[in-house]
Amino acid sequence: MNELLKQADDLIQKVNRLLDKNDKLAADLLEKDERIRELHAQVKEKSDRIRQLEEDRTLLKVADTIQLPGQESKEVKKKINEYLREIDRCIAKLSAEG
Repeated sequence: MNELLKQADDLIQKVNRLLDKNDKLAADLLEKDERIRELHAQVKEKSDRIRQLEEDRTLLKVADTIQLPGQESKEVKKKINEYLREIDRCIAKLSAEG
């Protein structure tokens, strides 16, 4: 009978160790899931920024092809840059809402 009690105590200790290990693993999994979500958000942010920069580059190429005399060309490029900044602000607001 004494041997059975010892075996039962040993089993209870093993179960408790396994439960503790399970809790630690579950907490670790939650941390990893949160980190994955953060990394996905960063990837999306970087992808959006890359897309935005590619659009800006394309528009700047278009602006460079505009052949206007001296001051007019500078004014057109300045206006295009203002439009680009306004578009970027709109995109940022839409992304924040979305």
